[in-house]
Amino acid sequence: MPRPMLWVFALFLASALSSANAVPTEKQRKLAELLDLMRLDQAYAISRKGCIDATLKGAFSPAKVAEKDGQYYGFTRASPAWAEVLEAFERYAVASCSPMTLAETKKRYTEFYGSRVSERDLDSLIRFLRSATGRAFVTVQDEFLRALGGEAQRRSVAAAARAQPILERDLARLQQRTR
Repeated sequence: MPRPMLWVFALFLASALSSANAVPTEKQRKLAELLDLMRLDQAYAISRKGCIDATLKGAFSPAKVAEKDGQYYGFTRASPAWAEVLEAFERYAVASCSPMTLAETKKRYTEFYGSRVSERDLDSLIRFLRSATGRAFVTVQDEFLRALGGEAQRRSVAAAARAQPILERDLARLQQRTR
């Protein structure tokens, strides 16, 4: 094969391979509509808020640690910088509960559904979610996310509180052993 033809063939092959992995434009439009109808933005916000709230109220929050230990990293409630300590912890909570942006989450959903759900099934899902029953389902789903998210966060905080003394005991043993 002449060299110019080889380049054309390689270019064709590369574009065919990359487009094989891409979701078709019409399917992408349907996937975007599906995510809108699922109210993914709202579900993302509900989950993120639940995590932040649980972190701020959890066993490792400045208030809880100061209550237990009398201080939090050397600061007490009476410290002039206590308000700044709380602000710093809130920034921590927001950062730790935001491992993925909404845009990244949407991209993941699009890739996941795009590779697993046919256009025909997408059409059916969209029809369902456009219906009164589908909209009611999404509303109940949001309520479920709030309830489950809150419960999961409370359980996580309680589990962490139960695990903390065990960790402290294990670390104390290690410190004694390595002295």
